[in-house]
Amino acid sequence: MKRALSTTLCLLLLVSTAWFIFDKSTTKQLSNDKLLITFTDQELKVTYYNFHNGKNHALYSKNASDYPTSVLSKDDETLYFTDFDSDNNTQLFEINLKNKEEQQLTNGFSSIDFLKLDELRKKIYMRVLINGARNFHIAVYDLDSKKVDIWNQNDLDTSVKDFDLNQDGKVYVLSFSEKESHQKINDFNQNQGSFKPARYTFSIYNSNGFKLKDVGSVEKHIQDFSVNKGKILFSVNEKPESDDSNFLIYELNAEKGTFNTILSSHTKDLLSLQQPQFSSDGRYVYFIGIPKKYNVLQDDHGTKAKQKYLYQYDSIRDKITKIWAKDGGIINNYSVISD
Repeated sequence: MKRALSTTLCLLLLVSTAWFIFDKSTTKQLSNDKLLITFTDQELKVTYYNFHNGKNHALYSKNASDYPTSVLSKDDETLYFTDFDSDNNTQLFEINLKNKEEQQLTNGFSSIDFLKLDELRKKIYMRVLINGARNFHIAVYDLDSKKVDIWNQNDLDTSVKDFDLNQDGKVYVLSFSEKESHQKINDFNQNQGSFKPARYTFSIYNSNGFKLKDVGSVEKHIQDFSVNKGKILFSVNEKPESDDSNFLIYELNAEKGTFNTILSSHTKDLLSLQQPQFSSDGRYVYFIGIPKKYNVLQDDHGTKAKQKYLYQYDSIRDKITKIWAKDGGIINNYSVISD
């Protein structure tokens, strides 16, 4: 797993040191949401932006980690983020944005990502990799007690692909069997056929880690998912082994366990779609995508990558608008900041 994390870091460094060509007019917002956007520039500096009403406010900048993720306190005065510790493992940190005092909050994990702050702004939920383990768990850091609670720590097979918090305090989790996934990867390497996905299960937990129910299972190459007021969005790469794969965004009905297509890259002049999230009012769907007429990013070694933008899809008008990009770097991720 250490090798996998190192590979992720190398890919981040390779892309973000490229010479970038960006569209200048890419700060147009249709909704009234605040977005927390993580951006890495060509000097390997990560900057966290509070984007609202078409305006950027740079909160904090630091050197890049393997996969930078963050959450912002309700008063906008404290940023919680992931970074390397002295052992080159990823831990949880905080910084006071007024006095710039920084503190490491966790120890002992191999990796931490996908930070989520609960509605009361009292707990940080995160995906963690325990030292020596192969599967990911959810852990909760209590901001008052400074203690960490790891869910289902003795489960050595179920791995968390992604998770999100609903407004009612319930935790929606996307998980899979590490053993099954490993077997399918081995089958693909040996037979060189199509790459078959693992079976992913959507589940709902209470805030203490007790599973309430499973709401559906899908055998697709799911990239990520999000939830808003009980409505689930997830993105799929149909053929990850193909350069001409179709990327789709689905909405899952948690009551019926059925899902329907919201967006398809092949029908919207896009090469890829990922990280879908509803706007606060549910009308818009944000996502990161690559247009078919893309700009090429190229580093000093000739390695090329395709530029990504943050988009906003109006489900009523069936219209996509490009809302965010920035010169000299790449978008890592973003989140909708609830009031």
